[in-house]
Parts: sequence; C-alpha cells; structure tokens
Amino acid sequence: MNKSAAVKFEQFVKRELTDELKSVIVYQENGVYELFGKYVITSTSDGYYKVTMKPFADEHLFVTVKNAVTWCTFDIVKQYREANRVKELDLKIASIDFDITIHKRMVTKANDSDNKWIYIIKLQEDALKKKLMLNEINSYINTSKTLQAHRFSQKKQPIFNRLR
Repeated sequence: MNKSAAVKFEQFVKRELTDELKSVIVYQENGVYELFGKYVITSTSDGYYKVTMKPFADEHLFVTVKNAVTWCTFDIVKQYREANRVKELDLKIASIDFDITIHKRMVTKANDSDNKWIYIIKLQEDALKKKLMLNEINSYINTSKTLQAHRFSQKKQPIFNRLR
C-alpha cells in the first residue's frame, strides 16, 4: 500500500469507525474489557472485577464480569438507579454466598440437634434469599442486553467509499 492510500485508509477509519468503536465491547487478550469507549474492566488478584471509568479514576468492584458489564450498560444510558441496584445486588449475593458457606460448616460442627436445626433453617433462608436476588439481578442483566442491542442497532452503518 502506498503512502497516500495508507493516509486515506487512516482517514476512513477515523471518520467512519471511531464512533462505532465507542458503542461496542472490546475484549483484549490479557483479560481486559473496554466498553463503550468509557469503561475498562480488569480482573483483580483477589478474584474481583474492577471497573474504571475514563477519563476519571472512579473505580467499582464486582464479583462477576457479567454484573460489571450490566452496571456499565446502565451507567452509560444514565439509568443510575438500576446501576446502583446491580452493584448492591452483586455485593449482597457475594455476602449471602459467604453466609451459606459458614452455615454449612456450622451444621456439620453442631453437637446438639437444636443447633443443627437452627443452622439448617438459616441455610434454607439463605438459599431463598439468594434465589430471589439472582432472579432480580438476572432481570437487570436481561434488560441491559436489550439496551445494548438497541444501542447497537441505532448506530449508522459505515459508508465504504472506494479508496483512490
């Protein structure tokens, strides 16, 4: 490719594709996700996913990457109440998972039947709470998928002119 063709190609990319890249999710090989040209999701050493917003240094932690992407989707369309609820549910689900682990351990260590039954009941309560929270967060995830699909469908298709 000669120099003028390369310049024209670069101009084409800048003119036609730069705005399009801001409406997609880009996965890089090192486990980093870039969303909508504004958010970067990286995994932390302790198993969480950190969302950093450009150009600011705001950081948000999530247990799953799916919840992080859902939060970013609601934030970019300025549905802050939903974004905050996704973040809250993400933390609550992590907390209830920890409670379930503790209560399972307590059931096996309980010496008398009264304590054992108390922990079994707590386990059942935790399982119900988790199920309700998972149902709610899954509804937010599905809504964010719809928002993403709508956002992608509204973008104009690039016009491909022949490079001369």
